[in-house]
Amino acid sequence: MIANNRIEEKLLRWIMKEIVSILKEKPFYKEPQ
Repeated sequence: MIANNRIEEKLLRWIMKEIVSILKEKPFYKEPQ
């Protein structure tokens, strides 16, 4: 179970990174400076 939780955690982090990268490519997304 612990190993599965670690894998899920890595997947969630990867998905979040993918979403952020996609949002950054969109013109409506503005990075706070």
